Amino acid sequence: MLVSAIVTTGANEDTIKYDNAEKSYLISVKAQPIDGRANKAVAETLATYFDVPKSTVILKRGATSRYKFFQIQDLI
Repeated sequence: MLVSAIVTTGANEDTIKYDNAEKSYLISVKAQPIDGRANKAVAETLATYFDVPKSTVILKRGATSRYKFFQIQDLI
């Protein structure tokens, strides 16, 4: 399953919600975008949300953008 995400970093808490208008998940993470920490935090947040192992969430596009696409291997 390919998941579209719009990411905000430096938030007070890690949150995730789906936005029908954007057809994307709006994800806020505490981590700062330094050395890939925010991307890792987003992947962990998605893994928790979909109840899959962290290793199955792979960043496919948008490593340096706030608009990202993740592949989740265990979901169809």
